Amino acid sequence: MFLLLLLLLAPPPATGHWIIDGNVDNKPFVLHCDLIQTGEALTGTCHDYTPTGKAHRLTSGSVKGDKVRFVYQSNYLLLKFDAVYEGTITATTMSGAASAAGKVGTFSAKRA
Repeated sequence: MFLLLLLLLAPPPATGHWIIDGNVDNKPFVLHCDLIQTGEALTGTCHDYTPTGKAHRLTSGSVKGDKVRFVYQSNYLLLKFDAVYEGTITATTMSGAASAAGKVGTFSAKRA
């Protein structure tokens, strides 16, 4: 009974602060993301880990079982593009494929 109560009160797997390390087209990056999972929906904001800390609000996101996917819009100079993250999630980690502006790479994340 106590275990069931703990499971019901525990936050969904994706909810929390995440630090993402990635590399797309041989360009490494770090993001700090605050994510909120409600059912299968995923919302939140990711910030570049740079002096400006540019914010990127998720335009879509989902968690289905151990599969996670989220998207935000970004830009480089005059080029606007979607940054897409798709992978697997556990209670403390995420990893998978990242893509942006037609370029592909990988990401891994740890709950902070």
